[in-house]
Amino acid sequence: MKHMIKCLVVILLVACTPVSSEPLSEIEISSDHNIFRITLQSEIHDSLWDFADKVDLLSVNENSVYSPMSLYSALSMLLVATSGQSKDQLLEFLNLKDTSGLADLFRMHNYQDDDQTILNINSVWLHNAVTNFDESIIDELKDDYLTSSHSIDFSNSDAAGKEISEYISQQTNGFLTPRFTPREDTEVMLLNTLYFAMNWNPHFYKTQSINFKDVGLVDAVKTTMETSQYYENETEQAVIKHYQGQGSMIFIRPKNGLNLIEPKRQILDHLLDSEQLYEVSLIMPEIEVESTYDDLKDTLFELGLDKVLTDDISQSEISFYEDSFKTKNIISSIVQGAKIKVDKEGTTAGAYTAIEAPTSGSPQELVKAEMVLDVPYQLIVLGPQNTPLFVVNVINPTQ
Repeated sequence: MKHMIKCLVVILLVACTPVSSEPLSEIEISSDHNIFRITLQSEIHDSLWDFADKVDLLSVNENSVYSPMSLYSALSMLLVATSGQSKDQLLEFLNLKDTSGLADLFRMHNYQDDDQTILNINSVWLHNAVTNFDESIIDELKDDYLTSSHSIDFSNSDAAGKEISEYISQQTNGFLTPRFTPREDTEVMLLNTLYFAMNWNPHFYKTQSINFKDVGLVDAVKTTMETSQYYENETEQAVIKHYQGQGSMIFIRPKNGLNLIEPKRQILDHLLDSEQLYEVSLIMPEIEVESTYDDLKDTLFELGLDKVLTDDISQSEISFYEDSFKTKNIISSIVQGAKIKVDKEGTTAGAYTAIEAPTSGSPQELVKAEMVLDVPYQLIVLGPQNTPLFVVNVINPTQ
């Protein structure tokens, strides 16, 4: 299986010139557990799940992982530099009325202590030969999107790529080691990095073998979860398993193939709405999956972002400059890399996205259930307040 995680970078096309990368501003990582008390607006929560169902990059033929949160975060940063019909289209695509509430989303996914880490980090990279960037845009990104800013020489793409790749690795605690090379004509890059590391509550504790469909015997680990949220119908089984810190994972075992399971948000609602509690025996293979996506611009264009992703500079409504009516940007590429490791101890996951452009009741009797992940299955990593961070399809756990 490949190893990688998702992030979003936006590179804006215009003129270029000189190498030296320096942070212009930095964002502090929070260790205040009270950030999880932030109440995420229902519109933002709905927007994220709508996005996760709309933009499905997963393969049903091979192991794959992507981060809806990372891609969503990078696209949302683009809102500050977009105007007119393009901004209206991007807001509609993200299922948002406006940008209010996005700041809380980024604040509540910016936490690290000795036991748990969830870091959704934004950054903007500015070509150091350009002097007419709109400072109000940079300030808005910093204040409302928790975005650090960096100066770099994009004309030396090898050196810039090394600098950015090392930054991504640092932000994901070495879990991601990408080889990212920006275009030489890049002037602005919006970058999102996402890192998640949590241990299970409780751990998987028993090792055994299962007969995985079309693969044969594979090693697996087992745990029993009391008072679990479990759902089953004619098409799938699903269960939520919690981490010791914030967040959880949805395990989905389809009965008739991955392409026939219900929408992700619908499965979450079934699980949360269930009044019956279960004692669930869960058996899973330990897996490590990595994916890269190099043509996300074309995918998003086909999904409806044609005005935002136009190649016609005269039609572009994107600009990061003071003279926004004269100097414009277009998006040249959108790239994401993602990686996840799920074992008996917990989950580690990371992603980067690059866009380039010129919640108690009375006790009740438990129903027992068993779920053996012995067919191709899906995982969804949930962050605080059930935000969708990573989605994984496991076709062959031995790869």
